[in-house]
Parts: sequence; structure tokens; C-alpha cells
Amino acid sequence: DRYGNKQSGLVTYLADACEAGTKILPNCFVTKVLKEKDKKCGRFKATGVMASVEGRTIRVNANKCVICSAGSLNTPCLLLKSGFKNRHIGRHLHLHPVTCAVGIIPQKGDEKINNGGVTGDAGEGVMSMISRSLSPSRKDAANVPTRPSHLDGSVLGWLGAPMTAVCNQFTQGPENDGYGARLECPSSHTGLMGAGLSWTTPSLFKETLAIARNSAVVIVLQRDHTEGTVRPDKNGRPKISYVLEDRDKRSMLQSLCGAMSVLAKAGAVYLRSCHDDDEGINLEHVKAEDKEAVVQKYNDSITYRSMPKYTMSVFSAHQMGTCRLGSSPSTSAADEDGELWDCDDLYIADASTLPTASGANPMLTTLAVAHMIANRIALRLQYEDDRIDLADEVDMFYAIQLAARRDDRRARANSLVECVLNFVFSRGSAYFIATVAMAAVLQAWKDGNFFLI
Repeated sequence: DRYGNKQSGLVTYLADACEAGTKILPNCFVTKVLKEKDKKCGRFKATGVMASVEGRTIRVNANKCVICSAGSLNTPCLLLKSGFKNRHIGRHLHLHPVTCAVGIIPQKGDEKINNGGVTGDAGEGVMSMISRSLSPSRKDAANVPTRPSHLDGSVLGWLGAPMTAVCNQFTQGPENDGYGARLECPSSHTGLMGAGLSWTTPSLFKETLAIARNSAVVIVLQRDHTEGTVRPDKNGRPKISYVLEDRDKRSMLQSLCGAMSVLAKAGAVYLRSCHDDDEGINLEHVKAEDKEAVVQKYNDSITYRSMPKYTMSVFSAHQMGTCRLGSSPSTSAADEDGELWDCDDLYIADASTLPTASGANPMLTTLAVAHMIANRIALRLQYEDDRIDLADEVDMFYAIQLAARRDDRRARANSLVECVLNFVFSRGSAYFIATVAMAAVLQAWKDGNFFLI
């Protein structure tokens, strides 16, 4: 977007920041957040960061605060590498798992997509050739069509604005709890389709991409109950652990079947899911009165396949929740103003702050949360520096509220109850409980009461 037509962050937020005096260091990799103990309150406060810039290690000191906006994968890794111990850092990872349905829309005004005489019998449709190519015993593999012609490009899924159509039919989910899926129409260029298509046979893969211009793709975007984790590996890079829960699988399969029905109603002559062993279904010669029953039978096969590990292409649309905001360090990584419970003057302002999966593209939500946190930081600093106009009663009122809430946050974070709760739910407590239990077993064994335990 060299002309700035999309109004991305490069020409809006970053441009505004540079005009206000911000310095941007390209190719900079922050390795650690620096902290020291405040002698007045006994709490840690952020003082700067260590970073690597093109092979050189530098230290950046913070006059007021440090704001971490490295995203839901890198923010928790940076905090963990910096020694912060809150148990919610790096947990509650939501990914909006996605799978898709692919339908082939025929040439307008024709009942089938003709192969234009490239190969095959006269008048044979491309979908018939795809269906014929699925047989493992196919003897005419050399006759795979390389570029089907006479396609009018009635879909051209790589043109125009993406995500301009959405279906909310399945957003409530099978359990009617709001954790369902949305059906959306993405930008489906050939590179993305090639990466997302499951591999069954070389000929099928080639033929499917050869008619990509007539391919309609509908994605299933799931609002996930599933919570994963992210931790730094030995090289400091994010290491993700995420296993999709059965209830999310049920919701995705239900929505995927709905997507197949949508494509069939739109006139698709071929349907296919992202299951590795799914050869798709050819509707080219199915009578109109039989189509619904045939599609339902195909949907039943999708449901039967379910979603075992490593048998279906599943993508992550968005990452959220690994440093979520909350009202207590026993349930969250940062307070409602974005300040880390473990450390004063260290703020989080990215999608990791979201407490649950949003269920839709979280871009605007993330921007809104970051804007809220930025305004509260600015108001707090203005109040501490006595730079708020006394005549501005609204700003003064909110600044006093922020200050009182911050003092209360410090008190709660340092309270004995919160420390006990954090300990009970921390990983270290497991070792402590195991040690106590082992000691009790050994003592009972010595007393001869082992079988009474």
C-alpha cells in the first residue's frame, strides 16, 4: 500500500507518533524488561528494556513507564523471560480456530465448467474430470488438465475487499452459549489456497488450483472455549501448546456443514472440506430435487470424520488473551488499566489483554483497548506532574479515580490473601503439596499405618 490508501498504521498511528517526537528503532528485538524495587513501597517498577539492534546490545531507560505491545505470542514470552511470575502470563491463549469449505461455481449461463477440449471426452466437465481423477487406479494420469479454459471468472476470490459478507446463523453454537462460529468469505488467492488445501493426490491438487478463479471459499471462524499456553523455548521464541476441545470441534463441524449447504445453494457443482481424506463431492449431474439429500449425506460424512489430530487443515485467525486484564492478580495478569500486577509502570496494550475470545476479528477491539489504556496512562502522568488544568473538572475527576484505583491495586496485590491465592494456583504450589504428601506417606509407613491413609 505505497500510497496509503488503506490508512494502515504506517500512515496513521506511527506517523502521528513520529510527529510528536517518537523515535522508532527498526530491526530491534527487545530481550528483557528491566525492573528495580521501589524503596518507598517495596514493589518492583519497570525502569527500561534491554534490546538487540543489528547485533548490538543496547539499554533503553524509561523515564515514566514501559508499554509492551508485542502481541499475544511475544508479549507473554518477553515478560516470562524478564522474570515475572504471575500464573496468568502466557495462559488463556485463544486462537479463533478456522477451517474452510470450498465450492466450485460453474461458468455463468452454463450448467458445467467445460474443459475446452484440453483433455477428455467432448463436453466433459472439469468437475467430472476431478471426480474421475480421484480413483487410486486411474490409468490416464498423464491426461491431467493443466489449465481449464472457458472459465468466466465468476468468483475471482482474490479481488475486491475481503470479509464483506458474513453469516451469523451459527454464532450461538451447539450449546447455545455464544461460543459458535461465523461463516465469512476471505480473500482466496492461489497462494493461500495452495497452502490451505489438504493434499490427497497430486492430480487433484493441481486440478483444484487450476480452477481457482471459479473457487468460492467460506471459512468457519470459531469463538473458542479452548485455552492454550505460550512459553519461550530455549531460544526465547514462542512455543505454543493448544489442543482443540471437543465442544469447539462440534461447533466447527456444525458450521462447516452449514457452509457446504450455503455453497450448494449458491450453485456450486463441487464441494470439498479440508479433511485430508476428503475427496469432495461432485454435484454436476445431481438433479435439483435430489441435491439437498445428497449434500446432507455428504455433511453426515463430514460429521462422522470429526476432527482428529493431524487429519484436517485448521488455521489460527487471531491470537488473544495471554496477559488478560482483570480485577485481581488471582484471575488476571494485569489490572483494568493495563498495568501488570507484578510490576508498577509496566503496561500491556495489545490483543493479549482480552479476557476471552472475541468471536470476531479483534482488530477494532484491540485498538479500542489500546486507546483506553493510552488515555489512562496519559491522564495518570499528567496528574502526577500537576499538568491537569484545575478548571477541567472531568479530567481531574477521572485522574483522582485512577490514582485511587492504582493505590487500591497495589494494596490488593501485596495483601496476604492475594499472595496465598497466587501461591495455591501457581506451579510451585504443586511441588510443595507433593512434598508434604510424600512426607505424610513416609511417616505413615514408619508408624505402620500405611493402609489407613
